[in-house]
Amino acid sequence: MYAINAPARVADQRIRLLAESSSDLIQRFNEHGIREYVSPSSLKILGVPADKLIGTSVFTDLHPEDAAGAIAAATRLKEGSPQETVLTRHVKPTGEEIWLDTAMSRLPTTMHGETPRAVAVTRDVTSQKKRQDELDVLAHSDGLTGLANRRYFDLRLDALLRQKDEEWKPVSLILIDADHFKQFNDTYGHAAGDRCLMELAEILHNVVRQDDVAARYGGEELAALLPNTDGKAAEAIALRIQEKLALRRRPHAGNPPWERVTLSMGVSTADAPGGGQEALIRMAHRALYKAKSLGRNRVVNAQDFPSHVHSVSR
Repeated sequence: MYAINAPARVADQRIRLLAESSSDLIQRFNEHGIREYVSPSSLKILGVPADKLIGTSVFTDLHPEDAAGAIAAATRLKEGSPQETVLTRHVKPTGEEIWLDTAMSRLPTTMHGETPRAVAVTRDVTSQKKRQDELDVLAHSDGLTGLANRRYFDLRLDALLRQKDEEWKPVSLILIDADHFKQFNDTYGHAAGDRCLMELAEILHNVVRQDDVAARYGGEELAALLPNTDGKAAEAIALRIQEKLALRRRPHAGNPPWERVTLSMGVSTADAPGGGQEALIRMAHRALYKAKSLGRNRVVNAQDFPSHVHSVSR
């Protein structure tokens, strides 16, 4: 049991009156984050009866990535902040993960040295979060290929190039252009051209890693933005893209001597801070144009061309 003085007991009674009929989860917890009161809606929201939660930590079953932020917010309350709001993920006993929006308020103390307490009002916002995520994906995606759009590409590139000097990690860019794509559209039609771009997007998406950004840069030009990747590693990724496309052998009569769809690629790398977004893109374009001037269907690295030129002959 927890000792509560008379004013706190009055506050507790008021909380209970509000909480018993609320669809939101209402909890009171002490300075250590231990629950002293939990409203009946805990069963619906958290999947746990209220009486099973009394005496447990409000930070239990939070997603590991969210727990630190929730603890920091509770600490600020303890230190005098009147209210804090956190968005966290919680795992129910069934294993289901839900999103919770919680507003925590510090309860006023009436006695010197009285243990600070707080009230948390929590709402399940899983469906809203899912809808928002879907809208974010639509806002950042190219409608045809499903890759990131140019706007999102620019935002991510800008963020990566703003790394602190002492924390800098190389950033590489691959610009990818389908060879003689106008002739492909003229020969096979624009519907086939769209299907071809979708196939290229699928290959790109399957090759890049989780933290990379695969984007439709414009028209038939695609891009791969590669954080924490040096020029040699970026070349290897570009070659894997070419090799996977070669295995598809999509016909393209207007692209001799291969007579199948091929790609020209330019690689550039920001090895140190200060170069800027335009410089990295300009170097990649320069390498891409060099790949085309050398006969297409090849990878050129802006750091060391013309000595480092790779082509796929299959």
